[in-house]
Amino acid sequence: MIRCGDLQDDEEYINQVVCDFLLFIAEGILDVRFTSDFPIQYDDVMIICSRQRGRGVQHEYLLGIQADRLTNAGLELLDLLRSVLLSPLWEGFVTRRN
Repeated sequence: MIRCGDLQDDEEYINQVVCDFLLFIAEGILDVRFTSDFPIQYDDVMIICSRQRGRGVQHEYLLGIQADRLTNAGLELLDLLRSVLLSPLWEGFVTRRN
């Protein structure tokens, strides 16, 4: 886990950027629940770098998946995600299915 600041030895810092990324992939794009069975977990994602957007407080993040931690299910998930994002039907936003 990512350590931050004055945390005690038994405390962990959960980075909201990583959590949001995983939720966006799972629930937003693939329309599956993000549970402990999801093939890519928090510890599999790393923030490679970030930069400030404009003059505001928002940042852009370059995230990576640690390849050595991926299972076959994780690789299949990334292939599915890649095919969705490369599809000519993908317009960069999410619509909820009923």
